[in-house]
Amino acid sequence: MIQRLRKAARTPAAVRLGLIGLAVISLILFVGITFGRLRHGAPELFVSDGYFYYSYVLSWCLDFDVDFTNQYLHRPEETHFIHTWAPTAGLPGNAYAVGFPILLTPAFLLARLALRGIGDGWSLPYQLTVYAWAHLLCLGGPILTGLIFRRWYAIRSLLLPLVVLTMGSTWLAYIWFESDFGHGVSALAVAAYLGALLAAADERSNRRLAILGLTLGAAVLIRWQNAPLVLMIPFILPTARIREYARIAVPSVVICIPQMIVWQIIYGKPITMPQGSGFMNWTHPSLVEFLFSTNHGMLLWTPILIPAYLGFCLVPPEHRRIAAAALLILVLEIYVNSASRDWFGSGSFGARRMTDYLPLVAVGFFALTRRLEARPALWWAFHTICAVLVLLNLVLAVRYYTGDLPSFGVVSLERLWLDTLKFPFKLLGG
Repeated sequence: MIQRLRKAARTPAAVRLGLIGLAVISLILFVGITFGRLRHGAPELFVSDGYFYYSYVLSWCLDFDVDFTNQYLHRPEETHFIHTWAPTAGLPGNAYAVGFPILLTPAFLLARLALRGIGDGWSLPYQLTVYAWAHLLCLGGPILTGLIFRRWYAIRSLLLPLVVLTMGSTWLAYIWFESDFGHGVSALAVAAYLGALLAAADERSNRRLAILGLTLGAAVLIRWQNAPLVLMIPFILPTARIREYARIAVPSVVICIPQMIVWQIIYGKPITMPQGSGFMNWTHPSLVEFLFSTNHGMLLWTPILIPAYLGFCLVPPEHRRIAAAALLILVLEIYVNSASRDWFGSGSFGARRMTDYLPLVAVGFFALTRRLEARPALWWAFHTICAVLVLLNLVLAVRYYTGDLPSFGVVSLERLWLDTLKFPFKLLGG
């Protein structure tokens, strides 16, 4: 009976029906969550990190500069810590990278055209248009990840684990709840880089090397923390020559020029640490806390990552080179993020900065689920556990975004997970 159900679920018609169903569910989630944000929170969509990204868009589209003085008057409560960034040019600081705002600009210009140039850009029609575009970009992360791994797995084998990884991790938060943060778009850029890297391994042509450089530069332009991705290249292209590295490096540097120009204008130098020299504590990383603290610890808040990381031990021999490269980046990024002053990510759903690297985590997770396919009983047991973890992640996100759970700070395990189990019954009981 189980075998018949599995075969039925793998037919092309069932796969298409599943994809349509997922698209409908995704749209319903986006509309419902976005409406809830506007109804019960600030009447704004670009707040916190998103406020600074959106300020870039307004500044260069309406004022043709990167002086955020008038943008920061809109919500001064968001900008109370600007002075700690110490800009040297007498301009307000903005520590956020320009890659995400560049991607948002076409949507803003479209809204500007539709609204005939009326308004200062902060009204809901502008924000909703740009925010919807940001959501689509974020949603592209898991979609592109699935398309990349089709080179190894059939879509029927990919679909369920991809949904589990997306809905059971911080991807859920930064695709549907906070599309205005840069992490979902950064994950899209990391997936694009991974795809370009694998394509260059298949055919090391000048065009593919240039595309690889462009995707690497784009990932760094969106978030400078993505710079260690360059270390994957020697693993996947072990015989690359100096001139081939040059063909990768030139477009990578060129595409990062906008960031260097903005930093030069605001901070007086093209390469800097906008958050200040004390932001990173390289010699004393908070590794244990970053992984296991109830203050947004990566594995404690997102337990689906535990089997995903263990899956790297099950990668087949022909994929071990890419698995080693992906695992190296994941370990480095864990170290980098645990060494930051706010390793907990301030107000954050889980270890939000590791959301960027979920396309790399997929290497291990897909290897694990593929290995389990040969053992139906284990496959069903594992996906039953995954279904529970997905539901708990969704409930945890609802708790976090409705204020039932503190934005940051250490809480008890009972409050983090036992109260999450009780939360649906709490809602039903009024």
